[in-house]
Amino acid sequence: MSIGTADIEADDRSGTGDQLDGVWKALANADRRAILDLLRDAADRGAAGGSDPETGGGLPTGDVVMALPHVSRFAVMQQLKVLQQAGLVTSVKRGRLVLNYLNAVPIQMIYERWVTAYEGHWASSLLSLKGRLEGDSSAGGRESGAADAGRLGAGPSDDDDGTGTRGGRL
Repeated sequence: MSIGTADIEADDRSGTGDQLDGVWKALANADRRAILDLLRDAADRGAAGGSDPETGGGLPTGDVVMALPHVSRFAVMQQLKVLQQAGLVTSVKRGRLVLNYLNAVPIQMIYERWVTAYEGHWASSLLSLKGRLEGDSSAGGRESGAADAGRLGAGPSDDDDGTGTRGGRL
């Protein structure tokens, strides 16, 4: 299901959502993410001096269309409009050429708001888990594991082969 520009505009008018709602919705579509990848690659080539000096790291709309053969020109134009409204793409007209540039600032804002806010928690949780696992293996290995399994009621039983019989015999 594709989200159109009207959906993003409606959310912007409501004033109740996060300022990044439009960015999330723009990123939810695979074709729009592919366009952002194309623009990122064009910017990288531009920064490395490998792009056409006339475009300066921007990507003409026609090149975006050619890079996505499964998407019509009209659909690419709609997707670019959604990306522009979300602040992810800036378009500059130079004569008949429209150049599209990636604006990574909203993506960085999402990273700072969501990823960095939780990465410390997850990192400390994983380090704690690692410490407990390494502590168990150095404190007796299999024996302490068997004691833990027995304490949890999940220890080995006579029906450990899954056949419903004792030791696989009838």
